[in-house]
Amino acid sequence: MRDMAIERNEAASKIILKVAVGTGANGAVSYGQRTFTRVNPELSDEDVLAIGQALGKLQVYAVSTVSRQDAAALQQA
Repeated sequence: MRDMAIERNEAASKIILKVAVGTGANGAVSYGQRTFTRVNPELSDEDVLAIGQALGKLQVYAVSTVSRQDAAALQQA
């Protein structure tokens, strides 16, 4: 494989909160998600977690998981 320069453009991040919204007929927990877009992709994971936890305190339902999702367009330089 050749060495080629790759450019990363249009980086974007979002925070996803997985929330327990109730229980199903079988007693299993039902989950939903809350997505917050336009998060600065340069934030550290620690900062994103802290923001997610703060947003979680504003939710009606209990937060199960805080996730970060990053995306970027890649192209040859």
